[in-house]
Amino acid sequence: MWKLKTLFLIVLMGMSSCVWAQDIQFDNIDKKDMENIVSDFTGVFTHTSVSGAAPLGSLFGFEVGLVLSGSKAEKIEKLVKEQDPNADIPILPSGGVLGIITVPLGFTFEALIIPEIGDSNFKFQNMSAAAKWSPTETVLSFLPLSIAIKGHLTKTDLTFKQPDPVTSSVEVNSTFKNTITGIQLIASKNLVIAEPYVGIGYIHGDGELSVAGNSIFDPSVTSGTSASATASGAQFFGGAEFKLLIFKLAAEYSHHLDIDRYSFKASAFF
Repeated sequence: MWKLKTLFLIVLMGMSSCVWAQDIQFDNIDKKDMENIVSDFTGVFTHTSVSGAAPLGSLFGFEVGLVLSGSKAEKIEKLVKEQDPNADIPILPSGGVLGIITVPLGFTFEALIIPEIGDSNFKFQNMSAAAKWSPTETVLSFLPLSIAIKGHLTKTDLTFKQPDPVTSSVEVNSTFKNTITGIQLIASKNLVIAEPYVGIGYIHGDGELSVAGNSIFDPSVTSGTSASATASGAQFFGGAEFKLLIFKLAAEYSHHLDIDRYSFKASAFF
């Protein structure tokens, strides 16, 4: 399992580095641009465990695995093309190493982690956690399907090099930090070997972009070298988990903040 996790992180690092391998430059960022940056990154990195509403067991349960997601950040790509028309932002990857534990009374806790990866040109770290309660295990046990309420929190740190907007021959570090919170209502049906599910939610992102050099922001936003913005919106998602012995394969589609995200999971549970 650890060899698979190591391979996954290498692949994710390679995909992410390819995204930022070219000379990407943000410049003249106004208020709307800043909101679009936070909106896209919030949509890409918000938490998912690619799981339905049911807990892992009536008392206790454990699950470990890998999640890989892909999203197209069209707003960020538009900003990048304003500085370099030949630039191309491919699918932005996200995901991580997943751990889930269920305890009595229908409570489940999740963690999805990408430890710091990258090199001198690109560094990235993403950590998220969630708490889920399935009332259909207790007070609503008479219902013919599983229902859950989930709250989640994500912290994202991204650093990449870009040409200084004034002295373009010099590269400087740009840093983006984002905190995402959200709540979801999920419904699913356990069909023995499969658990299809659907859900709705609300997410909120609070991000800050800064540069260790001359300002990349429009004076109407700030005369300094950092600025912040927020993004919020509804979330709609659906997917299915497929179970064989102690193994799971799962897929999910989610639409939020104008982002279409596709996620996949491979895990073991017991």
